[in-house]
Amino acid sequence: MRRSAYASPLPMAALEDMLVAVAGRTQSRRARICVHESESSPIQEMFVLLMRETFKGTYRYKSASSKYLIRGEMSVQFLSDDGMLADRFSMSSICPFLHIGKMVWHTPIITSDYVLLHEIHEGPWTPDFMEHRNA
Repeated sequence: MRRSAYASPLPMAALEDMLVAVAGRTQSRRARICVHESESSPIQEMFVLLMRETFKGTYRYKSASSKYLIRGEMSVQFLSDDGMLADRFSMSSICPFLHIGKMVWHTPIITSDYVLLHEIHEGPWTPDFMEHRNA
């Protein structure tokens, strides 16, 4: 049976504390909780925590995505196809929302101890969902 509604059994502070603890124990220094039902869901929705030490490199998704900043501060650098800096957007409590179109090269830079994001991507997820730029 499909789930028609979902509410977190945890208050946001407890969810955040749990993600900070998990991310602190991982080599990647990040953690996520997926809200979507499966990789085949047409909407991929998750809470993502990235610590300052997280380095995701430059990458792009094959679908559009939206990010809503719940906690922390970060900037996102946008690059042209030839690797040149094209734009930069700072995310904070003043400017917490960012929509990124499909196939846009970008690099997140965490400027606080960590960021907690609510992310939404067009699905379904496939192994080639994200493309990384070679360093």
